[in-house]
Amino acid sequence: QVFDVVSFSLAISLAEFISPADLEALARGVPLAATALGRAVLRLERWALASRIYLLDAKSGRPLADTTHDAAPLPAAATLRDLAPEEIRQLPLRVASTGEPYFAIVTLVPHTGVVLGVEIPATPFLEARQRIWSSIRRNVIIVMLIGLAVTVLLADFLSWQIRQLQQSAAQIGHPEFPLDRGEGIVQEVADLGNTFEVMHSVLGD
Repeated sequence: QVFDVVSFSLAISLAEFISPADLEALARGVPLAATALGRAVLRLERWALASRIYLLDAKSGRPLADTTHDAAPLPAAATLRDLAPEEIRQLPLRVASTGEPYFAIVTLVPHTGVVLGVEIPATPFLEARQRIWSSIRRNVIIVMLIGLAVTVLLADFLSWQIRQLQQSAAQIGHPEFPLDRGEGIVQEVADLGNTFEVMHSVLGD
C-alpha cells in the first residue's frame, strides 16, 4: 500500500506538469531537460522519489522521453493500447542491468494520447517485506513451541490423573483404596473419582 500511494501520487502529480507545448517539443526532438516538464522531473530525481520517468506514444509505443541510463526495455505497445483514461496500472517488477529491482506504473495522460511511466526503487519495499515475513515466521514458530509445551504438560498431568483413577478402580473394596485423593482441575475426572469413592463405601458397607 505504501508503494501504491507513493507511485500513484507521483504519476498523478507529474501528469499535471505535462502540457501540449512540452509534448510538441519532445516530438520535435527537444531534450526533456529543455522543457517545463523537465524541470519537474529534475526535482523528482533530486529528491530521489523517482528513479525513472518516461513518456510514450499511446498508439505506437514510440518513446518521447526517457530519463533512464541503463537502456532498460520500455513497455510493449500492446500493453499500452488498452489503458483506460485515469487508469494507473502496475507493471511487472523490472530488474535493471545493475541487478537493482524497480516497481513501475503507467498511466494515460488525459487528452494527450501519451502514456506516462514512473519507476521507483523496489529494494526498500522488498527488504521491509522480507523482514515482516521473517518476523511472522519467527512468531509462528514461537507460538507453536509454546503450544506444544503446554500440550505436553497438560497431557502429562491428565495422564497422571487417569493413572490415579485406574489405581482407584483396581482397589475398590480393598483396604488399599486411596481415600486421600488430590483434587484435579478437570471436573469430569474429579466426578469419576468421587463415584469410585462412593462405590468403595457401598462395597465396604
